Amino acid sequence: MMTMSWMRKPSRVLFAAALLLMCARNASAEHFVTPDTPSPLGGTMWEPNEIVRNDAGSFSLERALPAGTPLDATHRMDSGDWLLSVSEPAMLGGQFYDPRDVVRYDGSAFAMYFDGAAAGVPAVANVDAAFLAAGTGDLVLSFDVPVTIGANTYEPADLVLYHAGSFSLFFDASSATPPIPPSTNVLDADQRGGRLYLSFDVPTRLGATTFLPGQIVSWSGSAFSVRFQTPGWPEGSAMTGLALGSCLDDDGDRFGEPGDARCGGGAATDCDDARASVLPGGAQTCGDLLNNDCSSPSWPSLAGTNESDDDADGRTECAGDCNDADPGALAAPLVVDGLDVALIPGGQRYTWMSQSSSSGTGTLYDVFWGSIGMLGTSGDFSTGICRIENLPNAVFDDGGVSPGAGEIFYFLFRAQNSCATGSWGTVNRDTTAAGSGSPCQ
Repeated sequence: MMTMSWMRKPSRVLFAAALLLMCARNASAEHFVTPDTPSPLGGTMWEPNEIVRNDAGSFSLERALPAGTPLDATHRMDSGDWLLSVSEPAMLGGQFYDPRDVVRYDGSAFAMYFDGAAAGVPAVANVDAAFLAAGTGDLVLSFDVPVTIGANTYEPADLVLYHAGSFSLFFDASSATPPIPPSTNVLDADQRGGRLYLSFDVPTRLGATTFLPGQIVSWSGSAFSVRFQTPGWPEGSAMTGLALGSCLDDDGDRFGEPGDARCGGGAATDCDDARASVLPGGAQTCGDLLNNDCSSPSWPSLAGTNESDDDADGRTECAGDCNDADPGALAAPLVVDGLDVALIPGGQRYTWMSQSSSSGTGTLYDVFWGSIGMLGTSGDFSTGICRIENLPNAVFDDGGVSPGAGEIFYFLFRAQNSCATGSWGTVNRDTTAAGSGSPCQ
């Protein structure tokens, strides 16, 4: 039955139906509700003119309009002020407001925020939902009846954007998957990040799930789910007012859900608000297959995390890759081992055990050379010089000057890659060779 906008809307009565039990996430942050009929919650009877704070099942009064002034839409602004609409004409703070208007209320004074008549909203319509769009701050509305403004008709489950004096479709209920049926009215809505949160006036079956009045339904852009199940919500009452708190932090890690920077963690937002072990700057944990520090730009992909083989070298950070941005580095190089010397025409060939399989195919080798006679009793290698750097293979052909009578040359070999530079063999060699006038870099 169609009613004129100045008449109080009839109470919504739940259809006789089997209740579908659903598991909803328990949010650690508050949200705010208003029942469309007197409703007992937490042992207290709450009225349609009251905004009730629900903090994990503990109910308290947040704001109240004068008795007999039922609310339609409620929205808590970041400043703490409220945007409201009334379902019947009301005098508030000495000014008259009708159900097409949106009123700003700071707790003591009322002011017109949106003048529905001046904006062209037909007199038969009530504003059911009102909130500010994430990112832009533009006003988003819904109406209790089909409303034609200009060339467009908006259905009761649609959300309508009001920007610079013009209306456009913000959420098309008929294009959702599955679509919201025309028989359902969205009573109020809010937004956090990329998600919409809705309350319905009647049980609404979407796909395999029936959503009930009193539940706050989340729309991710691709699926509906129950976000809040208000404990003890009475059958026969609908949630005509819905407002989310300053922070939606389901997992209690002080970072809000993706796209919502209102929580105490700062400007960053959570990439997974269902797991406390996943948060910006969190400690990476191996083996849980999670993006613990939110480093992956495409979560839930693990790209950029210690669980992913980012450089495609066959080893992840969790498996010991010392630099997962370098496919040629797997582990810090070891001391060169397995050295062998063979005569070749014009010199000697030095070979040693390659570390390409253990340290990575990008492992390079340096050769340091000097005369034993110049080492001194303390074994000071600072008189030596770098013979050659960055050999790609574990082989060095020396065709240099041969030692004179009674003279002995020495050769030191080490490996290096992007993770670390290996040792010449002992701490003393490393320290004194580094002091050479011509050290290997």
